[in-house]
Amino acid sequence: MLASLLAACGSTDTSGDSAHETGPEPAQQNTGNETPSQPAEDQTLTYMLGETSDPVAYKVDEAQAMVELTVERVEVGQHDQLEGFFDPEDIADLRPASVHVRVRHLSGDPLPYSYIGATLTVFTADGEPATPVLSVTALDLEGGCPEDGADPLAELPVGAEITQCTTLLISDVSQPSEVDLYLGPGNTWVPNDDNLHWTLDSQTSTA
Repeated sequence: MLASLLAACGSTDTSGDSAHETGPEPAQQNTGNETPSQPAEDQTLTYMLGETSDPVAYKVDEAQAMVELTVERVEVGQHDQLEGFFDPEDIADLRPASVHVRVRHLSGDPLPYSYIGATLTVFTADGEPATPVLSVTALDLEGGCPEDGADPLAELPVGAEITQCTTLLISDVSQPSEVDLYLGPGNTWVPNDDNLHWTLDSQTSTA
């Protein structure tokens, strides 16, 4: 089975420009030295597809920030789209699912935004987790993540907003049911009761 290395599947900011152009500066720029405010104890952790989360603390290695996150859509492709990208035995009975997540940086340290997509996974209706893609380049899949050539080392400063896209592989006989996003330190998804969850509607989340 594929190793748990997430594909760098491209990112675009919401203005339609390159992800390097990270949006307008806030009225008062955060210096990165401030400690981000902690989210409320009773904040909601489960959302519907397209719904924006409450402000939440996000950690990537030593960087800490407050962000808002929105799982905008999940585009599900067909098995034959993977042919030519992987060894046949690695993709048996699998198909691609591209997850589009909008991220708005509210306060704190600059974030390496390429890590944001690496902290999510998709669960199918039968509770099976998706398989991360073993690839370091964007997959040229119709309806998948855009190939915008975004720099994976670029940072997301305070006040900026981008859409991050990540491709995973799911069973070709099951529909995606939930996107689970881990907010702890590190750059790979892990199970956690504090993860954010987006419930998917198969009629609107798949292509």
